[in-house]
Amino acid sequence: MKKIENKSFFMAFQDEQLIVLNDKCIGEISRFCQLVEHGGEVRVHRFSDTAVLLELRKENTTKRKQNFTVTFPSLKVLKQENWKYCFPSLEPFISSECAEYDLEYSTWFPMQFLSIFGVGGRVLTLVLLDETQDRKRFYLNKTSDGEIYAKIYYQGEISPQDILVLQIVLDIRDGDWHESLCLYRQLWEKRHLSGAVSPIWLQNSYVFRQWFLHENYDDGIFEKKSGNYCIEEKLQEDQKALGGVDYVQLFDWGQTPESGRVGDYMPWAYLGGSWRLAAGFQYLRSKGVRTGLYFEGYLISKSSRLGRLKGRIWQVMNAKKKIYSYVGAAFWTCCPRVEEWHQALYN
Repeated sequence: MKKIENKSFFMAFQDEQLIVLNDKCIGEISRFCQLVEHGGEVRVHRFSDTAVLLELRKENTTKRKQNFTVTFPSLKVLKQENWKYCFPSLEPFISSECAEYDLEYSTWFPMQFLSIFGVGGRVLTLVLLDETQDRKRFYLNKTSDGEIYAKIYYQGEISPQDILVLQIVLDIRDGDWHESLCLYRQLWEKRHLSGAVSPIWLQNSYVFRQWFLHENYDDGIFEKKSGNYCIEEKLQEDQKALGGVDYVQLFDWGQTPESGRVGDYMPWAYLGGSWRLAAGFQYLRSKGVRTGLYFEGYLISKSSRLGRLKGRIWQVMNAKKKIYSYVGAAFWTCCPRVEEWHQALYN
């Protein structure tokens, strides 16, 4: 049995099994759970006064690519008072309710950490330090008996004669989910600034960016009160984050409060004219960035003039001859084979 201790907690483990995890403020947090499901060698290293580095190594000794499926870590947090959690999906869940969450690492789950807090003013954070395995899922389940299960699932390939290495930082400190988010930012910023993540693959990539004029996944680049666009600032922000931008697409350029986002594509009165946006595009092109306006080839806002005139006629019907839609009641889902619809977009 191996033991490791820092100023924040003590843990003991044997092979792939966590024997005990004791926080020095609130006592026992976990015991007798498999850190890894589906095999692999587990190593635990000192990381900081409040954290350890959990490392899984899985070797392919063959001369062929080897598919793998692994769960790491697989952690059960014991019931203590009323644990809370943060599941940082695009719409984050910060709660103490009994619930189960399972999302793939993607736009819908963009940050690689899980946070459990709310007992004795302490917070447990799991941060995944991985930029290679795209196919991974983050899982959190608070059961009716008050326990929390936190897991990360991976799928992928190991090249011949290669070793898969997955690293997790397990941190326990004073605070709540805010400290988890700060730790995540610090760890990833440090990795990128120190060159731990090679930029070569990104330098050789074609960087396509989708921007929003109005509030959507961010605040948008259009300021309604002034009528100005924050294009230079947005480009500088993207260049700092990505090293460069090759193409910018404006997603919601046609949106107005009256006519909705898609259909009419005549936002110029609402935007105060087109010249400022045109000047912004000219600026981007002067920097070598290609630009485009997004047209939605299958949706029309019901509030648009085109939607009121033609939406119901062009609407797709399902096998039972009922209106088909997957985006909600605010849109018509139009048949892409309607020639008149093609001409409306072209015009």
